[in-house]
Amino acid sequence: MVSVNRVNREVERSRRSAVFVLDANNRAARTFNKLWGVAKSAPFLQKKISRKLPDGSIKRTTRTNHLVNSHAFRILASGAALKAAAQLKTDSDRLRIPIGTKDNPGELRTAAWLPNIGKPTQHLFEQFLSAYTQECVLNALTIKESFFKVKKHQKITRKCMELAVAQSNTSIFGPTAFTAGFVQQAAPVAKKAAGDEKAEEAEAAEATAID
Repeated sequence: MVSVNRVNREVERSRRSAVFVLDANNRAARTFNKLWGVAKSAPFLQKKISRKLPDGSIKRTTRTNHLVNSHAFRILASGAALKAAAQLKTDSDRLRIPIGTKDNPGELRTAAWLPNIGKPTQHLFEQFLSAYTQECVLNALTIKESFFKVKKHQKITRKCMELAVAQSNTSIFGPTAFTAGFVQQAAPVAKKAAGDEKAEEAEAAEATAID
């Protein structure tokens, strides 16, 4: 944590706010890393396993439950690396920048590189996946309960889940998209001719006079 008195003495007044914001960001990042680093020891994520050994003794171990296993994270990391490599290859060809090695000029070697995903990042990804799933199921239940005029289904149907996922994607990812996720175009309204408007006004006046 930076010293307020030291910042006030050594930093210009116009840059003090930026210094405090950056310091708060760094401290929050370190605290979040510590938090998710010990998340695996939470009681609701622990599962006790008892295994009987050949000698008759019982070995008790504790296993951490995960929404996403390590193999799935490796697939995600590999796909992200290949996607970045393909984009880099396209940019290099467009800018005519030589890439590759001496033995294989022009070849971008990416298969051997697998980025590492740390444990805190894995827990944070699992938190988002859990919250996203809960949001989808909640929307699906709301859609199912809205069918009050027909016989209600005991379970969530496939169509309800499709509508719920679409609604969740719009509400979560829509505000961060470059363009609107869904645009509904209103039907054009035909303009009435001047003669028709006058005829309608005359009919309305006549009906009012009769009344």
